[in-house]
This record gives sequence, structure tokens and C-alpha cells, in this order.
Amino acid sequence: MNKSPVIDETEKEVFKASTNRRTERGTERPARNYFSHQKNKQNKFEGRVEALKGHIYDCTDNRQADLYISTTREIAGYVATALKNGNDVKLAIENLKVPVMVLPNDLPANATAAQKRHWDKKVDEISKKEMILEENMKTLFSIIWGQVSDVLKHRIQAHEDFKKMNSEADSLALLAALRNEAFNFQSQKDQAQALHEAIRRFYLINQGRFDSCQAYMDRYDNGMRVMQHIGGKLPIYPSLVDADLEQNGLDRETATEAEIAASEKRATERQMAMGFILGSDRLRFGKLIEDLENQHTQGMKSFPQTLSDAFILLNNWKNNPRNNQRNNMSEGVAFTTKSETTNKRGNRKKQRPYYMLQMQ
Repeated sequence: MNKSPVIDETEKEVFKASTNRRTERGTERPARNYFSHQKNKQNKFEGRVEALKGHIYDCTDNRQADLYISTTREIAGYVATALKNGNDVKLAIENLKVPVMVLPNDLPANATAAQKRHWDKKVDEISKKEMILEENMKTLFSIIWGQVSDVLKHRIQAHEDFKKMNSEADSLALLAALRNEAFNFQSQKDQAQALHEAIRRFYLINQGRFDSCQAYMDRYDNGMRVMQHIGGKLPIYPSLVDADLEQNGLDRETATEAEIAASEKRATERQMAMGFILGSDRLRFGKLIEDLENQHTQGMKSFPQTLSDAFILLNNWKNNPRNNQRNNMSEGVAFTTKSETTNKRGNRKKQRPYYMLQMQ
């Protein structure tokens, strides 16, 4: 027979005393069991690599596509500095293809001894780089797998080729599987719905109050990549294309297909730059937007024409927060009020004066 657990007499007294105190106070809440076990709170998964903390692959919500893009970018930047010859690994991640080392051309028959020695050293260096790259790609598998959540790991392990992928430490095959899982939720929707939602999410991207320009740029770029991955793109407005052609002394009747395509590309860049500027934090960059609008009214074309120019403009813009506070304070009238309340005994109780700011 199983023996009942023995409870220490001191613990019984503590439990009895606490129960009596609740009874004396007249509370109707049921007594809390002193010996009940509390559930352990599970910590949020943030990855196994400390330098990549918070950058993970997950599949629990509709942000998994954004997570895949941002986490892959962070891993690419991490291995570029953490691994020897890490730029080769970074290039493999970005292209999902191992870079091919180019061997030097064969020497002519009349090459000198010095040329032959130099050629041999080049071949040896390339061979060493290939060996290092091969080892780094296996290390990359462990790095990526350490950033995958448990739920997504179960999905990847269910793939038919996972055993081969795992035994060979094929990091690019793992990245391809993660990418397919990240964007698989889009294939479960109607194509028109998936495209509409992706484009809508992109247009709703804006800079938070405490977001840096780089963080804002990353989310903006992620939104564009997600939209492009499912076959979407920004609409090309004919008026912007015509304006660009006219600026270059062309029109649709005289311009070639290549010239029209170049104008469409510049028009798309102009849209992305404008969206990036207008989505910036108005508290920090509202004065900048106002200045750009006023300069346009005066006939000066000051709005950036490319996304990179828009990012440089925001990132280098000087803005003193104290000026914003002075402007906000000067736009209203401050006044104080006093009020009185009555307590349960009927006595009047004065409250502290409080201040209100009424905007004009």
C-alpha cells in the first residue's frame, strides 16, 4: 500500500492559523490550499546562441515569414564575423547556394619558376578556403538548428529527407525547409487574399516611437521581401512613369522597352522612398516632412527618389527633442483645478490640485 505523505506539525499549524485569520475577517473566498503545487512558468524561447538571442524561427503565428527573413539576415551577419572566412558562408546563406571557388588560369609552357611557385600558392589557398567553407557550412547547421523553436523542429523532423539532411549537416537544405514552412501558410489561403494581406501589411508598416531607423528599415525591407516571395509587387502608376520619361526627355511613343522598364523601376523606387518617409515617427521627423512639403511648394524637388536616400536622410537628420517639447507646451493653456470629495462618514476631504493641458 502507498503511504500517505507525512506533513510536518509546524506546517499544519501555519496552515491552520492562516485559515483562521481568513475566517475571522469574514471573507467569502475559499481558503487557498497551502500545499498546492504551482505551475512552473515556461520561459519564452529566444534561441540557443547568445549572440542571436531573440532571433528565432517559429511557426506559431502569421509573422513566421517576417521571422524567417529577419532571423536569416541576423545569422548571415553573425557568421560573417564569428567564423573564419565567414563572408563565404554569408554569401551561401543569401543565395542558398555554396559559392564556387575560381581556380587561376593555367600557366603558359614558358612560365618562370617564380610564376609557377606563385600559381601553386594560389591553388593551395583556394583548396584551404574550400575545406574551411565545408566545415563552416556544417557549423552553420548547428547554429540554425539552435534558433528553431520546438514546434517547428517537430515539423522539420517529419520531412522525408530530414535524416539525410541531419546526417550530412546540410545547412542550405535546412534553410530551404524552414523557408518553405515559413511561407507555407500563404499557400493555404486564396491567392488573391494572400496577396492583398501582404500588400496591406506592407503599407501599414510605420516607425514606432522608440524604433531606430535601422530597425524601421529592416521591417520595411522584410515586408517587401514577403510580398515579393508570394508573387506580389507594388503597383506601377503610369503617371509616375510618364513623369520620369518626361524628365529624361522621352515619352511612351519614342522610348524603347528598356527605357520604359528603367522608368518603371525608378517609379517603384520613388514610391518606396515616399512610403518610408511618410511612415517615419512624426514626433521625431514631423518637422522634416513639413520642410520637404514646403520646399516642394516652392518648386524645389527635395523628396528622396530612392529608398537608400530616404534611409540616409532619416538616419542623419538632426532633431533636438527639447524643441519638440517647447513647441508642444506652447500650443496649449495650463490651468489648475481643486475639488472636494465626501468620505463615508460625511466629512469633506480636499484633493490635491491637478493640472490639465487643453490643446487649442
